[in-house]
Amino acid sequence: MSHYCYALCNESGRTYVGYTVCPARRIRQHNSDIKGGAKATRGRGPWRFIYVVDCIDYSASDALSLEWHIKHP
Repeated sequence: MSHYCYALCNESGRTYVGYTVCPARRIRQHNSDIKGGAKATRGRGPWRFIYVVDCIDYSASDALSLEWHIKHP
């Protein structure tokens, strides 16, 4: 199973960094197309991907660690 770290931005320039196993589903959640978006992105869309990193050689723990390091440079 692939793990992904991603960054989003909205029209006002707000950004969000996250982790998922399904980027297509996750962007729909952030944009409130389907249930399950993050509280930080709710009502602030539309969101678009800035980048998606496929962590294919990483474990879920490694991918989450990458997410943390992106959020805390």
